[in-house]
Amino acid sequence: EAGLDTLLDELVSQHADPLPPEEKNPEDLTRLEPYVGVPVRRPALTVLRNAKVENASFDGARIHRVRDSKNAAALQYKLKGHRLTLYVFDSRKIPIERTRLKPRVVRQAPVYVGNLRGFSVAAAEREGVGYAIASDLDEDKSVQMVASF
Repeated sequence: EAGLDTLLDELVSQHADPLPPEEKNPEDLTRLEPYVGVPVRRPALTVLRNAKVENASFDGARIHRVRDSKNAAALQYKLKGHRLTLYVFDSRKIPIERTRLKPRVVRQAPVYVGNLRGFSVAAAEREGVGYAIASDLDEDKSVQMVASF
């Protein structure tokens, strides 16, 4: 079964060596929703600004096929010399609880965090929508960002 750890391994691989985006316009992210099965919005820019990450810009998005015909939307952002990849996925199909990441509680909600191959990784789930990010930002920034979805 393709669980969160499988997705995270793929997330880190794609973050380290990204494919070119299929969708460049953040207004058109809803086009990805039929493939992912959950809402795909552009919340990350607001989240990044709220986490005091300046100069964040949307770099594009694409569908990422996970095993067993499960898909995730991969949204790419650039921020002042850093890159961040956000995965949006259906947490009913890719359950988030079973993971090797460490659980932390932020605002009464579990957030899973860790470091994979030198990248900071964090994941959370909100109302059936899973979010996972990979970046070279510090762990606390990653936790704050994923907790605010």
